[in-house]
Amino acid sequence: MRYRLRRDLNDKDITQAVKVAGFTVLDFCKAGESIPDKLAVRSLHDGTEFVCWLEIKSAAGKLSEGQKAFRDIWQPRGEWIEARDPEDTVKQLNELYQAKIRPEHWR
Repeated sequence: MRYRLRRDLNDKDITQAVKVAGFTVLDFCKAGESIPDKLAVRSLHDGTEFVCWLEIKSAAGKLSEGQKAFRDIWQPRGEWIEARDPEDTVKQLNELYQAKIRPEHWR
């Protein structure tokens, strides 16, 4: 069964805030199969890329079982955020990015 593509009302605001914070945003909304809505990317000091999946949800939105499975894989790696608010999303994203550029991660 195919579902009609619906973007959450906060999608545009979150995407814009993440871009202003210096991240490139790749849109995966049409991918389906419980793949998160966006992928935020930013270069690290060593030339590799920091990536973080963003599952955009409205204030009352709930994760599907497939989205929970995706979260369970990527969140422990510091590469997944449930994005509900632009400012909070940028704060979380910057914290994860900063954790990746600390010297203990330069091995």
